[in-house]
Amino acid sequence: MRSCGDGLGSRRVLPLLAFPVLCLTACQQQSNAPPPPPRCASSPTLAGLGEHTPASALTSQRIPLWASRIQSFLDRGVIPLVDLQSSLARSHGEKYLGEALWAMDELGIALIAFDGYEEPEPAADEESDTYNWGRYPEEVAERYPDRIIPATNGGRSPNWKTGGDAFVSAVERNIRSGAYPIIGELNFRQYMPGWRWEPGVTGADRYVDIPLMSDKGRRILALSSETLIAVPAHIEPEDPALEDLEAALAAYPRAKIIATHFGQVRRPKRCTRFGPDLVRRLLSTHPNLYYDLAISTPGHVHYDPRVFDGAIWRDGPNGGQLAEVKPEYSALFAEFSDRFITGLDYGIGRSPLAAHLSAKAKNVRLILRDLPESCRHDIAYRNAWFLLTGGVWPEA
Repeated sequence: MRSCGDGLGSRRVLPLLAFPVLCLTACQQQSNAPPPPPRCASSPTLAGLGEHTPASALTSQRIPLWASRIQSFLDRGVIPLVDLQSSLARSHGEKYLGEALWAMDELGIALIAFDGYEEPEPAADEESDTYNWGRYPEEVAERYPDRIIPATNGGRSPNWKTGGDAFVSAVERNIRSGAYPIIGELNFRQYMPGWRWEPGVTGADRYVDIPLMSDKGRRILALSSETLIAVPAHIEPEDPALEDLEAALAAYPRAKIIATHFGQVRRPKRCTRFGPDLVRRLLSTHPNLYYDLAISTPGHVHYDPRVFDGAIWRDGPNGGQLAEVKPEYSALFAEFSDRFITGLDYGIGRSPLAAHLSAKAKNVRLILRDLPESCRHDIAYRNAWFLLTGGVWPEA
């Protein structure tokens, strides 16, 4: 734990490695859009790679590109965002990615880690003993290595939810191949997405319910412990799920767990323990816990129009919410600024990618707005850099 500006906390500063100065050329042209504008920026002197890095040879080749991209925004006085929690289906990428690459420059988004979908996708209600690994994030990252980071396929398939172990085996195999610096978001406990929820439909309450300490969860946590690659885990902050999270953190202290959607409370009566005091204790006790800020905008509801699902936002007049973070949560973000990361949460069922990124980037910057300068840098990109590379981005 450290507060903003307190140095590097528990992170070990690794031997310095000066990355070469890179002048990035335009990326390959997509059929439906011109290539993104080139960037030419000096790479910073960064903490190098050492025993705490998950970086493979392939990732190490791309690290200078990522560094130059981040630095290009800093040189213009823009705090860049690095998104570690989004998904991109081939159909959406082919339709929306070209425009979004340009929008990233305008929005101050340096990098996006996209996880993939099964290809071809089975029917939503189909149980399966097999899994068809999707390669689209790898393909996109090959075309745009200075903007796109490949994450493994996300945990949302029928095989993950109800089938055998084919998906978990595929994640293990692909992570060990060195092709991915981060695991895709795995849905352990999740309600039916709002765009698919229908009142009165059987099963709408529980879309996924897999404990972290289940056989599947333990294999993923063991994989993270072995490789030091972070695993974004979607777990609703219900009381039993929080107990499960704490047990997993204790049992696998080398596993880097990113609990996604911090402060998203959709069933308050089931989430009686969640709040700043509990989170402070968890972060103080478990250095392997991180949270992402892929949270709903102020005033957003999921299924019950009487319940706002963003617990971090201040109450407003007439039962509404203000576009301001509650002081107790701002204090938590400042105190543990090295444990929160940016998440923009794109995926199937969302608006076109560029519009989605615009709204979500605005929401993240709203959360960061009143934090000290160093905290904003931590949450926007420095912590993501550490999780991706094992190195520490130098403080200005």
